Amino acid sequence: MFLRPFVAVSLLCLAALAAAQGSGGGDSPAAQTPTRDLGGDRFVFGGSVRIELPVAGDLIAAGGQVEVEAPVGGDAVLAGGNVRVAASVGQDVYAAGGRLALDAEVGRNLRVAGGQVDTGPKASIAGNVTVAGGQVRLRAPVKGSIRAAGGRVVIDAEVGGDVSVTAGQLELGPHARIAGGLRYRGRDDIRRDPAARVAGAVE
Repeated sequence: MFLRPFVAVSLLCLAALAAAQGSGGGDSPAAQTPTRDLGGDRFVFGGSVRIELPVAGDLIAAGGQVEVEAPVGGDAVLAGGNVRVAASVGQDVYAAGGRLALDAEVGRNLRVAGGQVDTGPKASIAGNVTVAGGQVRLRAPVKGSIRAAGGRVVIDAEVGGDVSVTAGQLELGPHARIAGGLRYRGRDDIRRDPAARVAGAVE
């Protein structure tokens, strides 16, 4: 709900195309992952998508399974049932899917929505994070701010800015270090590890 309108529409279209591609036939890799390069940008759609060669510009990919295993110089716009980013993205990441996992550096902002969202401790986000999901685990350091909405949100990493969360439950893990303030709106009280730190006000 936080995504810019044109990005949200693009992700919905990608998800629909991914479903159509995934339901079709074709056993060969070429049939599963039709690829188009336009300048430095790459467009990939199929039942199973794996990015194994570097992308100089933007990457737009959709599929039942999407794995990014090579660096992307520009933005990454991704949609799929399972989405995993295991290589660096130079600019923004926009993603939507059933399960989203990030284990790499993001040069700017992360904007994602999914049933399950997990940013691992090997990842890092140089800008801001906007996330919506049923289960959200943020374990990667964030230099900017976080805006999150979900059924359950866990923050267990360093955050350079403010944090705003709307959720059924918010948990601050032992590695949570929030340099700004924390604003929380939810059903339950915050579950806070004794080692967690919030430098600013908690509302």
